[in-house]
Amino acid sequence: MKKLLPMILGSLLFGQQAFAVTVMGEDFAAYASSLNGSSGDLVVDLGGPNPNPLAPNYSIALADSTANITDLDARTWVVGNNESSYLDLSFNTGVVDRTGDDLKVFLVGGNDHKFDLTIGGVTQTYTVDASANTIPGEFDSIYGTDPIIAYGIDLADFSLSGPVTQFRMSIGYGWCNTDSGPCSAVPSFIGAYNAVPVPAAVWLFGSGLLGLVGFMRRRA
Repeated sequence: MKKLLPMILGSLLFGQQAFAVTVMGEDFAAYASSLNGSSGDLVVDLGGPNPNPLAPNYSIALADSTANITDLDARTWVVGNNESSYLDLSFNTGVVDRTGDDLKVFLVGGNDHKFDLTIGGVTQTYTVDASANTIPGEFDSIYGTDPIIAYGIDLADFSLSGPVTQFRMSIGYGWCNTDSGPCSAVPSFIGAYNAVPVPAAVWLFGSGLLGLVGFMRRRA
């Protein structure tokens, strides 16, 4: 019992660390792990000599899109095939606002990326300068030539009444045209730095176990 107790308490009191993942050398307490819904054709590049939206080397299978946006590989990605494209995503645990950046959005491609995030009924638009946010030496998994972009998001930009569990990412700004501004975003991973603290009930249960141990020792 004495040997098992530290393991039990550690599992209960620090259970939120089980969500922790490392992506592109950064540690995240949570990440967008579920695609709950979407609009528009979500295109997944399967590789080929001359990729374009109508070529057979592209797949618009939702299963492929789900895997590419919810896995732990920031080198695999999806893109919207029309202007109404969006992703409804949820984190694997609640995410909270702290000082500085709270989310990190990873994108693929050397062009500037434009997207909307809707959280708690508030929508913010972001345009990411690819040249200023490229991760050195990191490239996509299909061609190995498209750089990986990382961009921080501060949840203070949104009116939050509690932990964030779901959000919408709109990526329907059109295919890239260097003469008409930034391209629609090509997201690959969304991580969060700050997970919800351990619930009070868990702390109370842990305190109860400690009290029980003390009582058993006194009886012994």
